[in-house]
Amino acid sequence: MAPKTSDPASVLPDAALRHSGYLSALQTGFREATTRVEEMHAAIRRQTFDLLRLLPRPLRAPVELIEAAQSAYTAGVYASVREIGGAVLEAAQWIERAAANADRPDADPLRTLSGIARESS
Repeated sequence: MAPKTSDPASVLPDAALRHSGYLSALQTGFREATTRVEEMHAAIRRQTFDLLRLLPRPLRAPVELIEAAQSAYTAGVYASVREIGGAVLEAAQWIERAAANADRPDADPLRTLSGIARESS
């Protein structure tokens, strides 16, 4: 029986832990690419709102309100994208580890993955 732990790697034998090592690079790349897109989006947004701030004062108040709401919404979207991307890459690592273990005669990758899912919930 697999040990009770929150670390998915601990339910797999040592051979399965010799995974490719691409996960860390992919996570970093995904996070950084998302951040660059977010920064470009913010720069474009700033240019638009800078122009709208040139309007007379009575018209600027709604612009400032809309800008604050749009900034908060956009930040939430990019945070969600980073979290979901990280979760997908973590799942890929679990699958990769289970596949590395598949050569063992007593290995059942689907059973291993379901054990990992139970352990992490």
